[in-house]
Amino acid sequence: MRATNLPRLGGWVVGLWLYCAAGGAWADNRVWVGTDGTDSSSCGASGKPCRSISQAIENAVAGDVIWVGPGHYGDLSGTGTYTGPGDEHASLKILIGGGCVVCIDKPITIYSVSGAAVTLIDGNPATAYNATVAILADDVVFGSPGHGFTLAGGNEIGVLVDFNADGVPKKNIRIDSDVDVGDQNGFVFRGSVVGVFGCPPGPECLPTSQVLFTNDVATANPGVGFMATANRDFGPGRVIFQQNLASGCGTGYLVNTGDQGEGNIDPDSAGIVQLTGNVASHCGVGFNTLLPGTLYGNTAAYNAQSGFVLVPSRGQAFQNNSAIGNSGPGVLVDFSTDATVISVGFFSHFTRNNFFGNDRARPAALAFLVQITAPFSLPAGFPGSSAHCGVLNVGGTAALVGPEAVSPPPAQIIVAAFNYWGTNHGPTATGSGDAAGGVCDLNGGQTITSQYSTTAWPVTSFP
Repeated sequence: MRATNLPRLGGWVVGLWLYCAAGGAWADNRVWVGTDGTDSSSCGASGKPCRSISQAIENAVAGDVIWVGPGHYGDLSGTGTYTGPGDEHASLKILIGGGCVVCIDKPITIYSVSGAAVTLIDGNPATAYNATVAILADDVVFGSPGHGFTLAGGNEIGVLVDFNADGVPKKNIRIDSDVDVGDQNGFVFRGSVVGVFGCPPGPECLPTSQVLFTNDVATANPGVGFMATANRDFGPGRVIFQQNLASGCGTGYLVNTGDQGEGNIDPDSAGIVQLTGNVASHCGVGFNTLLPGTLYGNTAAYNAQSGFVLVPSRGQAFQNNSAIGNSGPGVLVDFSTDATVISVGFFSHFTRNNFFGNDRARPAALAFLVQITAPFSLPAGFPGSSAHCGVLNVGGTAALVGPEAVSPPPAQIIVAAFNYWGTNHGPTATGSGDAAGGVCDLNGGQTITSQYSTTAWPVTSFP
């Protein structure tokens, strides 16, 4: 194929030529967007691209693939009203928490031609449209390796998957190879609030296949890099965070399973969110998880608070993870779902993890959340930072403060076998080996570490 025979769309004819020369083939159902385009009800052909992604979505039909050329999209006018020429067509389609700048309400695929480094969609912190991109339909793909987007502009949310737009969970959604910079929260999954929009518990309310966030990067988010509020959507494993990076965020990953809207935790929805191969670095808390599914192969490194905060679900697996060099404890485990209820959770596996270099510079106020709305005060006898807690098992704290207080609290046991603690002789109370058990067990917590690895396990890192 000769480059001179290709339709010229701004500066990206070379990218198209390279794609075809590599053996790729554009589908017949493609819709084009470029900075040299003009919005109209008939735009989208290769020689007549749309200017905004929103116009391309409006012109597309189910199954179409939208290709977006390099450049700047979003709030071109800089007013936050999205009414200027070429601005995205922002809408208040989201029923909870404001609207969206780019609202994907059809089963379509959206790729950038040249990747996230040169394809920007921006928002505006002064706007009523709180999500820069929102996915409100089944069968949506947003980005792929080499064909993602950068989201910026200071909005509340960069990319939102929202089941509450019409009260019905969505299926087959993939957010791949996108970057969010500086929005309050980067990538957010918001599950159904049962009953509010006429979706009582039943098959019609259950997600039938997965929502996948993969190869994405969230950086400099004051709130959360990656967030999932599962509410009463049922697992296991319907929402997956896989091979993502959170860097410089308030919290790297926040998993808040349960029906928070009704003021209680629903253990039936536990396990819906899985985290595999993710990295959280230089955040506050790396991973803060309430009743999650499997955590496998994740790394929390050099975070200012704990690497991981876990309230375990039933039979949760915590395996092949690494907590390295965090200022506070490597992993803080609390068996209370909130300030008044002891969880029924337990670990099926807590093994083949790395815990070393943690708890050497713990902040004066070690902040963590038992659940998203309930800050927890440190109990009496809380070990000082000299304990070097690789694992801090605070037990069932609700037994001490809840309406059904139990003294002594029930035993909450973690069998932490075959983990690496930074030395070839296992954890120690002080020194180079991160402590676990003994001084790092509180309120009925018991951490068993008698079997340990003498060498480190492989550490997941983001390329």
